[in-house]
Amino acid sequence: MQYHKDMKRKSLPILALFGANGISVLGSMLTALAIPWFVLQTTGSAAQMGLTACVEVVANLVAGAFGGTLVDRMGQKRISILADLASGFAVALVPLLYYTVGLAFWQLLVLVFCASFCNTPGTTARTVLLPDLAELTGMRFERASSILQAIQRGAGLLGAPLAGALIVIVGTTRLLWVDATSFLLSACIVALVVPAFRTSTDREAPPEGHRIAEVQAEERFDVPSEEIPSWQAGFKLSFQTLWRDRLMLAIMFVLIITNLLDASFFAVVMPIYARVHFGSVLAFGLASAAFGGGALFGSILFSILGVKLPRRVTFTLAFIGMGLPFWTLALLPAFPVMLLAAAVGGIASAPINPIIMTVAMERVSAEIRGRVLGPLIALAQIAVPLGLLLVGASVERLGVQGTLFLIAAAYLVATLSLLFNPVLRQMEGRAEAENEPVAGPA
Repeated sequence: MQYHKDMKRKSLPILALFGANGISVLGSMLTALAIPWFVLQTTGSAAQMGLTACVEVVANLVAGAFGGTLVDRMGQKRISILADLASGFAVALVPLLYYTVGLAFWQLLVLVFCASFCNTPGTTARTVLLPDLAELTGMRFERASSILQAIQRGAGLLGAPLAGALIVIVGTTRLLWVDATSFLLSACIVALVVPAFRTSTDREAPPEGHRIAEVQAEERFDVPSEEIPSWQAGFKLSFQTLWRDRLMLAIMFVLIITNLLDASFFAVVMPIYARVHFGSVLAFGLASAAFGGGALFGSILFSILGVKLPRRVTFTLAFIGMGLPFWTLALLPAFPVMLLAAAVGGIASAPINPIIMTVAMERVSAEIRGRVLGPLIALAQIAVPLGLLLVGASVERLGVQGTLFLIAAAYLVATLSLLFNPVLRQMEGRAEAENEPVAGPA
């Protein structure tokens, strides 16, 4: 009995992190739907609604560029708490100002920028916390990362219909108060239950042989973590890491292309596809739910089986599976087929992020993870705004079916490159890494 109590006590911090991250993601999803609807209700302008969404994306990219430096310098726990509090405060100011002194559109854009800007370092901080918590509880990082993603998928899947229902029941402005409360709850959970780990300024060097990843990091990075004074240097270190690590460079190249195509598909192609072929936005909503449900199921499945699967093969097949719905929808625009394709794409997407995060955590030393991973996450999304413009123009010129063929072909070329790149052999973990030289400058 005492053993089970000790295990529960030992597992409580990582369970708290899972819960806090799920609540924070749910709050972000509610905000993502509530703010555009609020703009549409109060201004009646689709252009202003689009501008609001653009500001949110830009804030995420800017914050990702240097938010990781704050995570390493101030500590993951502290940044997670402060980021949630700041995001919640910015969201709460929207209805507060609207009902008191009034809210101009430019003021709303500032608050949206602040909320998104603060949310990104918080997400980075909780991601960087995960390896230490997994080690503390004796959980394999692949499994911990898969569970975290499953919770995020579940929160995302729940967020959209919940936001729609709450908008109908309580109204948009009251929903924003719910959003703010969710961020406060996430901050309280992390503050009370999750332990604080040492920052880069007080972390001791690991014993020799403790982690092959940290030994590799010593060889890869020219700048010691103690000498990194600013976010500019942290951003430089991220590019330095990416350029010198052939595996991370190959992964990032594929991510930039696939993120561009994925975001454009869901934001531009799918709504138009649903309207053209099925005449209703409900079809788009059901397809999004099918994808989210498939992703949740896949994440749960991968959390159970993922540690036994070869990373390289699983990673490559997952990306190829993500591209199958594009071909299916381009060739056979039938509603049941669309739902099935969306579910298959969701299931296929499940292993991708856990494998990427596992590989990245193994190859980046603990004291500089935030500074390296934060900008790299932003870099993976850097082409998304361009993709939205290009795909929008393509739909106008080629139609939705022609654009789907282009997306499918580009996705296939990008993902098939994984099969012919020998550097991906390094994905299999520390055992193989010990037998391979660290990649030098490309």
